[in-house]
Amino acid sequence: MWAMIRSMRPIRRGWRGWLVSRPLGIGALDKQGARHMFVVVADELGGEVTARYSYGPSGQIYNPGNLVSLTGTGTPTDLDDRDAWLSLADGGSEGVDFVLIDAPDDAVMIAGAHVNAVLGTPDRPGTTSYAPVTGPITRRTAGNSNSAAIAVANAARTAAGVEGGQPLPEGGVRAPGHGQADHIPVNQGAIDGAYERLAVTGSRIRRRPEN
Repeated sequence: MWAMIRSMRPIRRGWRGWLVSRPLGIGALDKQGARHMFVVVADELGGEVTARYSYGPSGQIYNPGNLVSLTGTGTPTDLDDRDAWLSLADGGSEGVDFVLIDAPDDAVMIAGAHVNAVLGTPDRPGTTSYAPVTGPITRRTAGNSNSAAIAVANAARTAAGVEGGQPLPEGGVRAPGHGQADHIPVNQGAIDGAYERLAVTGSRIRRRPEN
């Protein structure tokens, strides 16, 4: 039953979800291809943003604190993500790459809103610690921006009934932390339920352009 409902995808109206990567802004790591990733829903590459999901530390480099949503905070991560996205309207700045998320835009925004709620904001952080570099031995309560971005994409794909994990952007991208998306405490059942209700009613998420 639910598999059939998930196949009833709301009609796309031009909006798509993209997983975008950009250089970290740290010379040595940038040369090695290490990248920071975020998620955007928009009508076209570099176009007006319907939703953006950017993540990073709640604190400073010497005390990073927790992994939180940084969209709209005016922090360097937030502004650099904004600029990287806008650059794609003209082919993209050096090192900026992207890949489509194979899920309807509504599924991406439901997943993004859920991850935002779980991780919190710099003022009201959740319980996931920030780890600049994560790997198999990183404790399961820690992650980074790439963990969160992939968590959004994977949750959206799962809600839409798409098998497999989210591919990385092209261009030889290395995204430390993307393999620890399961460190983000996502309630997939809640995301699935929200998307299934949307599919049944045929309604749309209200879109309010963001920066």
